[in-house]
Amino acid sequence: MNRHPNVLPPFALADVLSEAPPTRRAPAGARLLVTPAVLELVTRSAAFRRGIALLHRGPPECVASAFGASVRVVEQARACLENAVERRLLLEVYADALERARPFPPVRPPTSTPRDQRPEALIRDAEHHHLGVNFLLHGAFESVAITFGVHPDAVIAARELLTARSTRAGATPAQP
Repeated sequence: MNRHPNVLPPFALADVLSEAPPTRRAPAGARLLVTPAVLELVTRSAAFRRGIALLHRGPPECVASAFGASVRVVEQARACLENAVERRLLLEVYADALERARPFPPVRPPTSTPRDQRPEALIRDAEHHHLGVNFLLHGAFESVAITFGVHPDAVIAARELLTARSTRAGATPAQP
């Protein structure tokens, strides 16, 4: 049997899933330590990758901090995981929480229309943007490219075009 500190025994979840139908009742006369706080903690653990293993074998203070619970509740949950009847109940709760936490299938992102990469179009967009042409000329070209949704080469070409226009007009480009 694998005694790795972060892994539950392999039979535990398989036993719960192979039973049909799963029950949440303890045998008559059994005294359970499962409290609502322990059930809530097990439910929270489903939000973490391998959360039940972390709850079972992780450092108690870290588990308490990660799951937003007290160390006492973590230790109580661990005691429950050591008892076969309580472990079966907690693993059923964990499996239910995993089913509820399962993400929806990914949705295809909406297709965007490609932006005009010509320098003239970029200059026109910059003239209408609240940061203006000054940002196009003097901002970091990567930031300008991201802001306007163009390739950095288009920013460099637009800067060269603006510089050429201003030198033809006899003026120097605006300084920051």
